[in-house]
Amino acid sequence: MSDSINIRQWIIYRVTILLALTLLAGCQQSQEDTALESSLGKSLGAKVEPGRTLSFPQDHGAHNDYGIEWWYLTANLKDRQGRDHGVQWTLFRFRGEQDTADNPWWQGQWYMGHLAWSPPQQVGEHRAWERWGRGGVGAEQQAGVLAQPFSAWIDDWQLQSREAPFLPLNLVAGEDDFRMALVLGDSPQVRHGKDGYSQKSADGNLASFYYSYPMLKVSGHLKGPDGWFEVSGEGWLDREWSSQFLDKRYQGWDWLSAHLDGGDALMLFCMRPSEGQDPKLRHCEGSLIAPDGSLQALKPEQIQWRATRWSSLDSGRFPVAFELGLPDRDWQMTVETLSEDQRNQLAFPYWEGPVRLSGSRAGIGFIEMTGYENR
Repeated sequence: MSDSINIRQWIIYRVTILLALTLLAGCQQSQEDTALESSLGKSLGAKVEPGRTLSFPQDHGAHNDYGIEWWYLTANLKDRQGRDHGVQWTLFRFRGEQDTADNPWWQGQWYMGHLAWSPPQQVGEHRAWERWGRGGVGAEQQAGVLAQPFSAWIDDWQLQSREAPFLPLNLVAGEDDFRMALVLGDSPQVRHGKDGYSQKSADGNLASFYYSYPMLKVSGHLKGPDGWFEVSGEGWLDREWSSQFLDKRYQGWDWLSAHLDGGDALMLFCMRPSEGQDPKLRHCEGSLIAPDGSLQALKPEQIQWRATRWSSLDSGRFPVAFELGLPDRDWQMTVETLSEDQRNQLAFPYWEGPVRLSGSRAGIGFIEMTGYENR
């Protein structure tokens, strides 16, 4: 076996373990896993504290002192035939061991890229790909992020500013017979929670720094098995970093982003308690965003979120329809996935795919779900 394959397998092993520790802390662990968690936990990074003021363009870049971070794009697109396409491009950063003195090949950061396409059902099934890389120094960077001019990449998957200071962005990525070349236009920036400090549990022990560009105008081209075709639509870029999103009390989360008729946008997340934990630990928050970017924070008591229909797949049962209520506005909506299987079946499996909203407000969006595998 070649050295390059050995290195790649080692990267996959270490980052997968780190993902499991940070995102699936509610799962049962063996004594060996517990020992590994104790070892890796020392390098998970700085704690998220309220009161930090986000600063740009610096905060578009990487925050290497924190354990996990992502640059996360989803987009609902239509081709010229009016068919729906959902795409995702994400670059994850993970803090690793920090004994990096005088090593141009290793700066203590792992990177993982995810690419997914949900084509119209008559074209094909949901597909997803991933890449792994390490942050280096100078020309030795296989993957990384620069704040200004903004650039985030892993190999030839690239999200880059076309001009200062940030938007618009060019996105190019592809794998197998799928390619995309998109331009992400203007959008207001919004900061979730308290000026970007987003609490993930009622007691504040879990939190992140979180801002978004929720109303991106997207245009460009996708390439499938039958060649290139033109698309346009709406996108959502999330920026989030923390050192702990979950602990043993929680098994996973549901996250929704939506573009509503009339120009509003909506984000919500619900943290789901692990089996045997107090159901009152369930914690939902959100943001209702006006077309001009002004934001109303949604508190737990202002959100009603309930799964109503499930899809039974080989790796678990996944909700594919929800009832969403915002009682303060007298809104009742149904949220439905566009297919019965939108799993990204990668090293860390999770659900990521487009949804349609109907009821008091109609719209389109994306849903992400973690922690449903083998349940």
